[in-house]
This record gives sequence, structure tokens and C-alpha cells, in this order.
Amino acid sequence: MLPISLIALVMSASCFGSYIWGIWTLFQRVKHFPIQMKLINALGLFFFAAQILSILRAKFHSMGVTAVGLVLYGVALILFWWAVPYARRSRFAVAFTRVQPTILVCDGPYQYIRHPFYSSYVAFWIAGVLVSWQLWLLLSVLVMGGFYLRAMQQEEREFRESSLQSSYQVYRRVTGRIFPFRRIRMRRQIKQGN
Repeated sequence: MLPISLIALVMSASCFGSYIWGIWTLFQRVKHFPIQMKLINALGLFFFAAQILSILRAKFHSMGVTAVGLVLYGVALILFWWAVPYARRSRFAVAFTRVQPTILVCDGPYQYIRHPFYSSYVAFWIAGVLVSWQLWLLLSVLVMGGFYLRAMQQEEREFRESSLQSSYQVYRRVTGRIFPFRRIRMRRQIKQGN
């Protein structure tokens, strides 16, 4: 096994293990686990196994693409664990659980993006495609990303319908959904006096 394969396997497994830990220990659970979460768990396990097998069979033709994938694994891990203490304090519910928000978190990674966990997950799936260079794994990005998008839309709708509506609208204007571009653009505009 190539050292690069071993590094990729360890990073992929570290990300996925972190996500499993989060689902079962970090997020509040309700009596009935949402069907969407059951699907995410089943499909996530399938795509993770496919990612691992693809890494084991990878030829690593382009070290630049592989390096970008490894960096994305690192970004995914850092972002996930950076968000953990804020989620723990706020007692977030597991995705697709209908819960009336009572707190708006704007610290840590939440000062840049509204959904750092979903950002981490998307970075992980993209990293698997880049590291293994198996383009069919783009299916994992699309399928899992579709679930995350639906979860984000539901969570944002719950904020818009809550007592935190006005605060959330201000927060939404200065943060990106899963990328920090909006925050960076606003800072640039403030510096330029616009």
C-alpha cells in the first residue's frame, strides 16, 4: 500500500468516524429518528465503503488533485471539530427533526457560515472523489449534498418562523450558507467604504 493511500484512508475514516460520533452522541435525539436520517445513515455508509474501496484501488495519477483532496479532508475535520463545542452548548437536534429554535449561534465557525457541519460533510465527499479520482463518486456528493440541502432549507425555514426571525435575517445577510464568501465580500466592501 502506498503511503498516500494510507494517509487518505486514515483521514477518510477519521472524518466519517467523527460524523458517526456526532450523530449518536452530539446531537439531541427525539423519540422517532427521522426517516431522512435513516436514509442518510444507510447511504452514507454505502458511499463511505465505496470511497474506501476506491482509495484502496486508486492509482494517484495526479498528485496535485490528490493533495487538494487530502487538504479537503483536513478542512472537513477541522471544521467539524471547531463546530462541536458550539453545537454541544446549544444542544442542536439531529437533522430533519422539527424543533423550534431558541438560540442563534454566531460564534466560532458560525460567524462565517450558517451550517459548518454540512460544509464539513460536503468537503468530505468531494475529498473522496479527488483523492480516489473515481468520478462516479460524484454521485455521493450529489445524493448526500441533496439531503444536506433539504436539511438546511428546513432549518432555515424554522428560524424564519421563530421568535429569532429578525436576528436570523441579519445573521443570514452576513454569513454564507456553507461557504464564507458572503462574509469575506462584506468585509471587502466595508474596507472599500461601500
